[in-house]
Amino acid sequence: MKLTPAGQKLVGSLKVPAIIAAAIVLLFLAYQKGMFARFGIKPKQSTVVNTVELKDSGFNKTATGVAKVALPSTKATTKPGQTFVVGVIPWNANMGQMFANGGAFTTSGSLMEQYGVKVRFVRQDKPNLMQDEQVAFVDALSKGEKFPSTGMAFVQLMGDGVPAYLIELQRRLASYGPKFRARVYGSGGRSYGEDALWGPDEWLTNPQSMKGAVIAGVIGDGDWCVAMSFLSKNGVKNNPDVTTYDPDAVNWVATDSSSDAVRKTIDGFGEERPVVREGKRTGEKQRITVQGFVGWTPDDVTYAREKGGLTRIFSTAPGENSEEMPMIIIGIEQFVQANPKLMKGYLRATFEGSDQVRSHPEALQFASAVSDKVYAEKNTGPAYWAKYYQGVIEQDATGAKVPLGGSAVHNLGDNLKLFGIEGGSVNPVSPYAAVYNGFGAIVLQQFLTKEKSFPKYADVFDPRFLIELEREMPQSASEAAIVADYSGGGAGRKVGNRSWQIEFNSGSAALTPAGQKAVRDLANELLSGSSKIDLIGHTDNTGVSDPVLRERQNQSLSEARAKTVQTALQTLNRSAFPQDRFRSVEGRGEKEPIADNGSAGGKAKNRRVQVELYTGQ
Repeated sequence: MKLTPAGQKLVGSLKVPAIIAAAIVLLFLAYQKGMFARFGIKPKQSTVVNTVELKDSGFNKTATGVAKVALPSTKATTKPGQTFVVGVIPWNANMGQMFANGGAFTTSGSLMEQYGVKVRFVRQDKPNLMQDEQVAFVDALSKGEKFPSTGMAFVQLMGDGVPAYLIELQRRLASYGPKFRARVYGSGGRSYGEDALWGPDEWLTNPQSMKGAVIAGVIGDGDWCVAMSFLSKNGVKNNPDVTTYDPDAVNWVATDSSSDAVRKTIDGFGEERPVVREGKRTGEKQRITVQGFVGWTPDDVTYAREKGGLTRIFSTAPGENSEEMPMIIIGIEQFVQANPKLMKGYLRATFEGSDQVRSHPEALQFASAVSDKVYAEKNTGPAYWAKYYQGVIEQDATGAKVPLGGSAVHNLGDNLKLFGIEGGSVNPVSPYAAVYNGFGAIVLQQFLTKEKSFPKYADVFDPRFLIELEREMPQSASEAAIVADYSGGGAGRKVGNRSWQIEFNSGSAALTPAGQKAVRDLANELLSGSSKIDLIGHTDNTGVSDPVLRERQNQSLSEARAKTVQTALQTLNRSAFPQDRFRSVEGRGEKEPIADNGSAGGKAKNRRVQVELYTGQ
């Protein structure tokens, strides 16, 4: 096996004995192949995923009323200055930057040129190779190169995938010293439906049918996080070990890119795996086949055109998890500190480019043409990127209508709201802090990593440039997020269905101590979110001998139990659980048992409250 140039550079830069160097090589290769767990990390048992509930705070996706600026030329700038490289995923959330730069290289008359910045955009779909590039950049920087010609000064990543990315990157950068750490400096846009979990329709109508399912995707990245969100809302276990098969959990085929995940789904990739139950190998083997994927445009479009037949199960669409995936700009602290004017100019040009794209169709068309050149995707063209930026519903290869695409760009106002900045102060409780910390916890719970923590948000986010721009650009700062666009029909769709074991004494609507704790746990999971809630009470079949009277009594008791849970949630936090957050509070008596009423244990399981979650609005 051959190490990449970046990997060779990394190993060569370390003063270690040969045997240790060899071990580093093996670990590096294992990581690149998504098999890090095979080198001494004990696989974790399948578990229900931690819940991350996010408020859909909304923003102005379309017009801002900003005055039109002249379109950039397509000729490279001739102004002096050194060029730095920015690694970009093929993602329409980059549209503001594409307009601001004028091309793959900064062009004459562009906003980047205006603010003294020279940028080269380079497509990179694979997070592990992005890491290689940032390590190579730091290596050159540490050796005295003020403007390294190798590697990437900045990368742009899905915000929910940043914790997983930084766990490994910061570990790799640690030997260079703290000033060479990677940090978050802003956001250029967000996914707005483009990133999704795709699978059979049954997964949507009955999420428990996902037990034993096999999904292809990049483990730990933003789209994997979208799937984790759906699993958590529905109480479905996830198997974090990509080398085994658990029939009682969702299983994964690890890929290094979204396009690879889609290709494996189209081809029906399969392999044989050892079977595990409750974290233990059974001695059996199972042939598995990929049934769904997580990915974004252009890969969802590729799947729809070539094969089709899958449903968009859960996504970043309005009303679902549209707050989950901002496009995050990650740079190297030492380089930024040495070039503060470039950093601020880069952000300012990006935000003003976003205002142009949101306000003027001509700017969107120009940005789409730049995107087409940068991404160099087969069978696309400028119109392709403009189309899927907006988000569309079109027929797949089977004739079924499916939603595809959907992204938006961020201006300064959106950044201030996203990162909790107002009047020069930073609120640590912000939308992106919730995303970062929530999915960081999921990574530690589910990811096969030996790390016991992820980088602290306060150590990762550098707000000073956004604070300076807030002061210097008051008009742009006022163009803040307004309302989310629910015209796509995402609102009101059921996305979660969990049976909470909220204990009641037999024949009573009073919570037991264990039931009180369960309600507190439920409140904590739903506290920061905006999902609408249905509470459905249930009973066992205990009661008087007359079946009609018993059913009537149990129906009343189930209604009282649902009401008890609602009251308890509102008592814990009235502002988080206002009356209008509850779509319904009802009971279904003894009619829908989930266990055998013939045993005490079965009856206890049937005395429950079902929690159904629906998208906002």
